[in-house]
Amino acid sequence: MITDIDTIKKELENFSQIEFPYDIKIDCHVKYLTIKDKQEYFYKGGKYVGMTDNMIILQTEKTKVFVPLTIKHPNGTILYKTRLFVVDDESDISSKEKTHYESIIHNQQSIIETMTQKIKQLTEQLQQINQKQIKYETVIQKLIQERNR
Repeated sequence: MITDIDTIKKELENFSQIEFPYDIKIDCHVKYLTIKDKQEYFYKGGKYVGMTDNMIILQTEKTKVFVPLTIKHPNGTILYKTRLFVVDDESDISSKEKTHYESIIHNQQSIIETMTQKIKQLTEQLQQINQKQIKYETVIQKLIQERNR
């Protein structure tokens, strides 16, 4: 049981809070924040094993832990909802995959830069052609006017 905010922040690096326990994959490490004896505590949790009625089951090194998802008043109203945290997706990516994705991103950025330069060149050429066309149209109009005189 941990109550120190700084320790909790360190424990939750590379972890994200999830809303629904249905999103947790088997063997995924789960940490959680819940109430015990009217005090909120943080737990380092364990590997997700499964779910029962209003509880998730975590396997620690020594035992299985049954974590209540909600604390309810005897009349059925929810007094507290346990906050669950799982490892971020990014940290699940291996360094080899990360390097592969970074090279793809680099190549795509290179292609985008090349295409941007080409578009700029073609835009300038189009402007020059449009200016020449305007000049030619002006000359043709003058020639037509002179011919009709």
